[in-house]
Amino acid sequence: PLPLSDLATFLRQTDRYPLFVKPVRGTQGQNAHVLLGIENDDLKLPSNKTLGLTDFITRFDTVRRSGILFQELLRPSPLIEPVCGQRLTSVRLIVIVTSTGPDILSAVWRVATGTNITDNFNCGRNGNIIAGVDLATGRVQRVIHGIGWKNFPIDRHPDTDVAFGNLCLPTWQEIRTLCMEAATH
Repeated sequence: PLPLSDLATFLRQTDRYPLFVKPVRGTQGQNAHVLLGIENDDLKLPSNKTLGLTDFITRFDTVRRSGILFQELLRPSPLIEPVCGQRLTSVRLIVIVTSTGPDILSAVWRVATGTNITDNFNCGRNGNIIAGVDLATGRVQRVIHGIGWKNFPIDRHPDTDVAFGNLCLPTWQEIRTLCMEAATH
């Protein structure tokens, strides 16, 4: 593993900001961070917040032996950003492979809300939203918000107030094709 002093040096000297950072074995968005830059050993976070470099490194000290992933902060499609803001959304496709080949069983669209930097739904506990996706067209269906069985449908994004309406996910047919081809391997 990279010594802590080398991690601090990397964060002070890199020109690769903004970065998305998470433990390699992290799940459900836990310990994920967006780092916009560094100034006077304070890491700049979204919403004008900061985190001291030493505090940041200390948070990752227990997981660094498993690995810490530093990657370019990706941006959403320009067709999705007006609806959901600047955070990534994702689609989870469930593909089954039968004797006749792969078939898409279901698809859900996961969307971050509030101050969440990841779109993990976590049964609604973190406030994110989830929606069904029509498998043929990519049209967003039944968007829900809430915890567990106490969820309720919504028709607008809670942060942007943009209606989901007849929203179709961009490049849906390409997404389907890629997943079907990957399933054969």
